[in-house]
Amino acid sequence: MSELETRYVEELGALFQDLSKARRPPTRGVRPPSSAEVAARSEALLARNADVTQAWAEKLRSDDILARQVAEVRLLAACTADLALADDLVNLSRGKPRLTARGRYGPSLSQDLLKLLTMSDEEVVRQALTPRRVRGVTRAAGPAADRLKETVNTTLDHLLEGTADTGQRAIEGLLLMDAALLLEAVRIVGGDIAEKLGEGFSRLMQSAVRYILAAYDKVTLLLGAEKMAEIRKQILAWIEDLKEGELFPDLVERLFQTEALKQEIAGWLAASSASDAVLGETRAAVEQLDTAFASKMELADKVISSLALVKLLPPAMTPVGRLVIAAIYLGLAGYVVFTGYDHVDSDRYRLIDRVAGVRQVAQEALA
Repeated sequence: MSELETRYVEELGALFQDLSKARRPPTRGVRPPSSAEVAARSEALLARNADVTQAWAEKLRSDDILARQVAEVRLLAACTADLALADDLVNLSRGKPRLTARGRYGPSLSQDLLKLLTMSDEEVVRQALTPRRVRGVTRAAGPAADRLKETVNTTLDHLLEGTADTGQRAIEGLLLMDAALLLEAVRIVGGDIAEKLGEGFSRLMQSAVRYILAAYDKVTLLLGAEKMAEIRKQILAWIEDLKEGELFPDLVERLFQTEALKQEIAGWLAASSASDAVLGETRAAVEQLDTAFASKMELADKVISSLALVKLLPPAMTPVGRLVIAAIYLGLAGYVVFTGYDHVDSDRYRLIDRVAGVRQVAQEALA
């Protein structure tokens, strides 16, 4: 990790510790931090937050596929942290801290997520992007071509199911929203929203607002500013289809066309003269896509869960707040769907293009 990332994580951890102590009674003469002190620390962290977010945004444009994916993982984890901080700052302002029986900070940010943010890039690759081998379990026997076909089919199934499951959760946050609100959310670009959203709230509440907007910024980066409007419009069109009775998994399969892709790759395999070594390398590359996507969806699901809490907070219940929440939900749904598509790579859309998907990997090795 860079020095900037290290300092951000250290300050983030310290702020969560302060939040866990702020409402506890003094023990052995130790005074817990005041609300003003917590607010000051949260405000100081916001500047570091913006700097490290920009650094990760630059890595999203790296020529290295793994570097781009590490940046994705960090942005997703930090997005959850932003929303958790917003929730906790509001709870502190309202006198409702979330503490465990041991007086420690509760479940708003897991230790696993904080640990993920402290890992080196190499550790993130090993933990989140590399297929795990279970000790004592050997790889399946049989012809290399058959094993590759099985892995391709299984991975495509996982990509379809993971996108449908996680995307459905994000979509559900949108289905009950007013159509006019969603149309306005498609066009939201930031601007002076922070000032409008924080109007009339206490210092702690205003910090919470800024963390909600920091999460919004990260989701925007994950979409890519140049494709953001197009992705949002596609999700909005799907919402209309869902209201007409379409099933979300069917919409995803219509986009992904995994069954047709399975047949296409099977044809390439049958006609290919690739060596067993090449087939083995291709299978490993497909497995890597399966693992990486699963890790991203697990993190995206945590963001969605955090947003479900944040949308009930006073700043998020205002007209401007509802607009921001709708924009985040639209972004999350778009990220999930088109990240899934990127890993499938049916070669029709390039709305999110950070990996060589299953189709591209297979085509380069076999066709």
